Amino acid sequence: MSNALLVQRLPHPHAAYLIGKGWVYPSLCTVKFLHVRAVGGPVELAQSLRDALARTGKPLTAGTDAAPEPGDFPFDVQPLERILGHKGTVSQGVFKVSVPREETVNVDGLAVPPAMRTAISLGFQPIEGGRTVTYGDFVMLSAEVNPVLSALKALGFSIAALHNHMLTEQPGLFFMHFWKEDEPKALAEGLRAALDEVGTAKPSAKNE
Repeated sequence: MSNALLVQRLPHPHAAYLIGKGWVYPSLCTVKFLHVRAVGGPVELAQSLRDALARTGKPLTAGTDAAPEPGDFPFDVQPLERILGHKGTVSQGVFKVSVPREETVNVDGLAVPPAMRTAISLGFQPIEGGRTVTYGDFVMLSAEVNPVLSALKALGFSIAALHNHMLTEQPGLFFMHFWKEDEPKALAEGLRAALDEVGTAKPSAKNE
């Protein structure tokens, strides 16, 4: 067993080009993710979370998720749904697909449903030039990490992070965040190849 110390290359290649042309960074913003868990009354939990959100720059407005309607999105999502084997929703300009794992995840004796962030999350955001960026995270068992990593890297996906979200869940899970820009269909096919390396639940009849 050996260790490798990896340092993220900063700045981003696009920013490096601008710096080479004489541009400067006025500031460097770093985004951190904090995963939390609590047990209590729903009203008390909601209020404490709202109080915490009020301390951030996140707008406290209600969002909506809806099944995409024809003509409402820059590209047809149905071919992507067929490739991925799961239906998706559109919210704030992003087509999102959630893929549950096949086993039940438990934390301290409590079952954690896929909606509580134990499902694989795939996002597709249209950008200029008819292209799309995909990002999200794979939720994997330890034995699935290397196969998923190999599948994504072989198709040119960038791996942004690999880490744990919880400490006492059973089975133990790893979360791998990815990123790639390409045509929507090519992105979906690449993600499908990685999905084939993990144990996912069969889509329900209403999603087929």
